[in-house]
Amino acid sequence: MRLNTQEFRAVFDSIASIGALPNGGCERLSMSDEDMQARAALTALLEEEGFSVWQEPTGSIWARLEGEDPSLPAVLTGSHIDTVRNAGLYDGLLGVMTSYWAMRQIRREGISHRRSIELVVFPTEESARFNYPTIGSKLIAGKVSPDVLKSCLDADGLSLYDALRQRGFDPENTEPGYRRLTSADCFIELHIEQGPLLESRKTPIGIVEAIAAPTRLRVGITGEYAHSGACPMHLRRDALAASAELILAVEKIGQLEAVNHSVAAVTCCDLVKESMNVVPGQVMMSIDIRGTDIDSIDRCTAGVRRSLKRICETRGVKGEISLISRDEPVHMAPSMMHAIRKSCERCRLPYHIMPSGAGHDAMNTAPLIDTGMIFIPCHGGISHNPNESIEWADVEAGYNVLSELLLNRANRR
Repeated sequence: MRLNTQEFRAVFDSIASIGALPNGGCERLSMSDEDMQARAALTALLEEEGFSVWQEPTGSIWARLEGEDPSLPAVLTGSHIDTVRNAGLYDGLLGVMTSYWAMRQIRREGISHRRSIELVVFPTEESARFNYPTIGSKLIAGKVSPDVLKSCLDADGLSLYDALRQRGFDPENTEPGYRRLTSADCFIELHIEQGPLLESRKTPIGIVEAIAAPTRLRVGITGEYAHSGACPMHLRRDALAASAELILAVEKIGQLEAVNHSVAAVTCCDLVKESMNVVPGQVMMSIDIRGTDIDSIDRCTAGVRRSLKRICETRGVKGEISLISRDEPVHMAPSMMHAIRKSCERCRLPYHIMPSGAGHDAMNTAPLIDTGMIFIPCHGGISHNPNESIEWADVEAGYNVLSELLLNRANRR
């Protein structure tokens, strides 16, 4: 199967343009008006194509292309369409739209397949609004309870639990989605790499072997507000200066564990009640630690705690640290890696086996059903940024592998 790139781009752009920003990016935060508009537009496309569409109670969208034997476990494919703030166009959406297009082409060309093929669009993959990653797929995979959503708050204090209910979803009713997910044969997700490796190797396809798990920490440092002119330097308890020291310590921790493919960064740093003429008295920080080796992740976390304790003792400030979330690294099914590799060979496309530094919905399906991920390059490894971009030749390559793989799995005995 070959991609009609011009026609595909027109349909892709019709969804990608929802939430468009003047800088060329887009923004569709989970459960926002823009997210709901994109969901409605995508649902209309799926229904117009004649697929059987199901709005799962907790918010995921499912579309089914019936196979010759509907009793067989279905082949699942998909990703997400919500975005971070000030996002690029391709993260998540490219996987959804290539999956939709493959199903559309199979249906229109009358290509036979024994198993049904289903597109699933998971909600709230991004943590940009509610500060918890991949929670839509976690919810129907049984990895979090609905009560967890009550503590996932946006900047206005609205919980994800309440946001879902306001949009007509029922976060308590997870059983139908869980049954449908766990009864499937496998899940396949195509995604941009969000890193520079494939581009640097000039390789069009990445076969994911493992997905790094994020551990998110929230740190509060409290010193003492003081007049920035009148308070002597040796009497200051500057919360921001202590935070700066912790930022560098976190960077050093990540550098030490880089040999184990772990990374660590302070990703948010907010002054509380800042003023031009006041020594900062309170700072709130967020720390993101990721890796595929759980022992390395734990060493990073322990290092952050030790560093915070040392800095507080040295500077006379107080520090508090809390765990926001902690995921386990996940390995893709060997059978799916083999199947993707064979699809690449049949398509005569080079590939590279690699880990994913970013989290994906596939990490939540992997413990339940055979799961595989296909990466394509993005320019400079840039993602979560309006400058996120791709080569359409790489999309065509990814589409060829994805569609070949879907048919191969759908015709498996």
